[in-house]
Amino acid sequence: MAEYCSAVHTATAVQAAVTALGKKDASAPDPNKFAPIEVVTSLQAQVKTLMDERAAGVVDQAIKSGKVPPANRDWAVAYHAKDPEGFAKFLEGQPAILMPGAKPGAKVETGDGALDADDMAVCSAMGLTPEEFTAMRKKEAV
Repeated sequence: MAEYCSAVHTATAVQAAVTALGKKDASAPDPNKFAPIEVVTSLQAQVKTLMDERAAGVVDQAIKSGKVPPANRDWAVAYHAKDPEGFAKFLEGQPAILMPGAKPGAKVETGDGALDADDMAVCSAMGLTPEEFTAMRKKEAV
């Protein structure tokens, strides 16, 4: 009989505990453990904006340094956004393929107006003096 009473008492205590858990207010989460969804969503949006701005800044700097062609900007931004470390490794191994201010296929002018070997070959083929060739180049550049 004592065992039966002990079992009934234990069963009653378990049932009371279960009932108490069921009555706990589920609509009031513990603020120390949870944050409102609006705050989380807002923070996620802010982080995404900052990451996008950072990716665009890194890519724009890579374009200015000649390591990424301007036509590949969208690809580079997407790559940086997905894998910043991988993009950094890509840039380390990438040579400067287009110098700032230069146009693709254009020759870089030296300040002294000196002609390179290709220019001299053109002078020879056209029967021009270096001065005539330089004057014609300046006229066409305008």
